[in-house]
Amino acid sequence: SAGNDLAAEAPATRTGIRGNDTEGYRVVWERGDDIFAYAPMMGSYATGQIGVSSGFGTTKAVFSSSKPVDEAAMIWTPASLGSSADDLTWPAAQTYSASNGISGIPMYCTDITTEDDAQHLQFKNLGGLLRFTLKGDAAFKLTAIELSSSDPLAGPFEVTTSGSAPTARLRDDSSIYSDPVHVIRLDVPSVPLSAQG
Repeated sequence: SAGNDLAAEAPATRTGIRGNDTEGYRVVWERGDDIFAYAPMMGSYATGQIGVSSGFGTTKAVFSSSKPVDEAAMIWTPASLGSSADDLTWPAAQTYSASNGISGIPMYCTDITTEDDAQHLQFKNLGGLLRFTLKGDAAFKLTAIELSSSDPLAGPFEVTTSGSAPTARLRDDSSIYSDPVHVIRLDVPSVPLSAQG
């Protein structure tokens, strides 16, 4: 069947990953990004992974799907968060690169109530980001940063919506879901420290 182009917008945000201009940091779409459209009623509507086809490096991108997206669909990115709304897992590790920032920022699309909404997706961040400025001997290379807490930091989670603002909440029922994760990691491939940070 004919493809369906979905315009997806990542909001301008100060907890984003690209640039530090007067508008703060931005979340931008990159080559290889994908979204997952979960339509509870399924039928002929899109359920599955949909890849970005254009708009790399900007806050607006186009995703191509072979099926239309249901107005009642739940959509998130990256697709690796899960294959249904009951099977979402907050990542315990993310990767940073100097050129692309952090990949795989968890976002969720809300308020898909009309056909136009289903064609012009508005994503909201599901969490914030921590920024680290590290200074030290340039002879050393930083490979990872780990954070730990007595409270869960990653693992199975659910999304609730109040108006247009989605909220991610880690599940704490380990008898049904896998155990929550108390250590998260930011992989930093071959980034040398510098006196400037």
